[in-house]
Amino acid sequence: MTTYEVVSIILSALTFLVTSMIIIQIILAQKQKNDGHEEMRRVKTVDMMVEWCQAIKMETSFAEKIVENFSVEQCKKLFRQEPFEVDKSTKDEICSICSNFCNDDCKICKEANGKFTIQDQVLNELRWYVVSYINMLETLLLAWQMGIVDRDTIEIQFSFLFNPEMERNGLEAFRNAAGGRKNYPVTYEFCAKLEESMRPQSEEKKPLGQK
Repeated sequence: MTTYEVVSIILSALTFLVTSMIIIQIILAQKQKNDGHEEMRRVKTVDMMVEWCQAIKMETSFAEKIVENFSVEQCKKLFRQEPFEVDKSTKDEICSICSNFCNDDCKICKEANGKFTIQDQVLNELRWYVVSYINMLETLLLAWQMGIVDRDTIEIQFSFLFNPEMERNGLEAFRNAAGGRKNYPVTYEFCAKLEESMRPQSEEKKPLGQK
């Protein structure tokens, strides 16, 4: 073997070694970058969950539970700020989050034939609580859509938004009255994702309000 051939082999080996080291460095750098992104995503997920818990007040949470059981027509009237009737048990629930609750002389909700009309201050407060809730939800889920937070964790933490027994998404009737998918596209997408993962493939969603 000539000296030229020996030198050529050595140079080829060195080139291969240097190239391999560069590739390894690139792979390690990419892994560190990905690990850094994952860590930031996990931290952001915890931060947003803390913010959500701090933002949800007793009145807001209770209002969500009340309106969840409203009919489609009641939700439409609530969003349009039009008076509507409820039974006594629902009226008592609404009273508990009304700013006028401690006023024994309160006559805002008029009674007729066992039904109570939700109107004026009570109507406005209830609507504000629910609108605030769905706006906060849309904001948080935007981070889920963009991948800023850990998607799997958010899907687990907010799985309560789909009730497989009732086959209904959280505040679906009210969100539809408020513009539905047009005004709350991310919540719509998130609930559709939950629905797909939680409902058996053979089942079809029943129309809203159908038992």
